[in-house]
Amino acid sequence: MSSEKDILFKILLSREKRAEKQKYLVNKYKCSLISFTLNIPGATKDSELYRRIHREGIKEILSALNNEHLPILCKEEIYEITGAECYICINVDGLKLKELMVNIEENHELGRIFDIDVFDSNFRIIKRKKICLKERKCFICNDDAIVCRRNNKHTTEELLKKINVMASDFFREQSK
Repeated sequence: MSSEKDILFKILLSREKRAEKQKYLVNKYKCSLISFTLNIPGATKDSELYRRIHREGIKEILSALNNEHLPILCKEEIYEITGAECYICINVDGLKLKELMVNIEENHELGRIFDIDVFDSNFRIIKRKKICLKERKCFICNDDAIVCRRNNKHTTEELLKKINVMASDFFREQSK
């Protein structure tokens, strides 16, 4: 069993690998890229529940792309102890793609847990501000999520409890 320190080190390494992977895919396909992970605080990034949440997010992303008749050039899913990742290369304007992905983050019941980054074909990340949207809200108190995180307004335990409740409620409703 890995120690928490080992896992945190692996998480940092996985972020570097993710950035390299993102750049590689954008350069290879010369198109926009969706990089999808989950907003999970703490050292434990992989569990059956988190994989289930991630698969739900992928399903929503693919549905949104399909509804817009946007063909996928490349799709790759990775599941490791450092968390779930999905990369989707698609030949569409990055701003349009960001709008589609923000719609999922804002309107899906699990959207606050989803972390859907969009890069344009020049490997520039497209921020919400670029499409005139405010930063994400905290899923506990609805304040600016960045401010809450910076000020440690909520404990890891509080955040994980909220994630578990949101996911349990969603999947229970889906099974009816």
